[in-house]
Amino acid sequence: MRIVGITAEYNLFHNGHLHHLRESLRLAEADGAVAVMSGNYVQRGLPACVDKYRRARMALEAGVDVVIELPVGFALSSAEGFAAGAVTMLQDLGVTDLSYGCEADRAADLRSVAAFLLEEPEDYRQRLKTALKSGKSFPAARQEAVSSLLGPDAASLLSAPNNILGIEYEKALLRLNSPVQSHAVQRNDSGYHAAGTALRTAMEAGDLQALVEKLPETSLKLMDYSVTANDFSPLLSYRLTGETRESLRAAFPDLDPELLSRIAERFDPFLSFEELCSVLTTKNTTRTAVSRALCRILLDLRQAPKQLPFFRVLGFRKDSSILKQLRDGASRPLITKAADLPQEAYANELRADAVYALAVYKKTGMRLPDAFHAGPVII
Repeated sequence: MRIVGITAEYNLFHNGHLHHLRESLRLAEADGAVAVMSGNYVQRGLPACVDKYRRARMALEAGVDVVIELPVGFALSSAEGFAAGAVTMLQDLGVTDLSYGCEADRAADLRSVAAFLLEEPEDYRQRLKTALKSGKSFPAARQEAVSSLLGPDAASLLSAPNNILGIEYEKALLRLNSPVQSHAVQRNDSGYHAAGTALRTAMEAGDLQALVEKLPETSLKLMDYSVTANDFSPLLSYRLTGETRESLRAAFPDLDPELLSRIAERFDPFLSFEELCSVLTTKNTTRTAVSRALCRILLDLRQAPKQLPFFRVLGFRKDSSILKQLRDGASRPLITKAADLPQEAYANELRADAVYALAVYKKTGMRLPDAFHAGPVII
């Protein structure tokens, strides 16, 4: 049986995701699909606009067979950490194929750049170092170093965000010497593919027409609220009050110490989450990196992310045999019953979900159930 794995956020699940799912199944000639999905926080360092159970249901209604939760530490990592965590999970689940969306039209092109970056030849390291010393940001310096050695066509692949993630998926597969086969589905935002940011903006503004045109009907039915980063502003202000450069550096040793210093120095409890991000963003520190760091601090994620000793199943289709197939082939147990969740191992997710639920309640008056009362979603 062939099972295609997809790393996803589905924030929101739109028609582009539906196209990617169908193309993934076709390219892999797969019998079913499993999605490793970010929980209540996404890789850009922001809360998901709706909670993980609603988004899991969107995916299942669209045809995904099983949705597995990506631990919050990986969800709030750089592209490299995000991809490495998700790909390791998919391999350990026993999938045969992996599919990702990207701007390029061939996985082989991304795989070639991935192999080069994984090898890090001496010429590349020296050129990267020189570009960084000249004041360029890391993405710009990396692109310049790759261009000088592999040519502008290869370097141009590093200018598109989904290509960058695709390269990281390929790096993770190479690092694991994985037998999983990869497939690239080219994005086309001018067609039925939708820009997620525009959709989330339309949702917050109540522009239903924009949503109707770009979302499956099953997704529309599940969007009875939405949250943004600014809904978490009071919680973040409370968390940062009283923190110093020294206390932040001691608590979060794997975060950029210079960024932590700026957070302590520039913090103003009356700034919103987004305003604080703007204040802290610099030429060498992207807004996304700032947002991820603030989310890490808000959720008290003090250690580098690590794999859970189990897979948390957020939802599955009861008419599908894929869940049984995963249970038989996975290297770790799959947990569907909330009562079986080890609370100590799942502590980061429980804390992160509690913060999310508080923000939702403050904004909407809606009480989201906790992990022991919410799931999994079964359709």
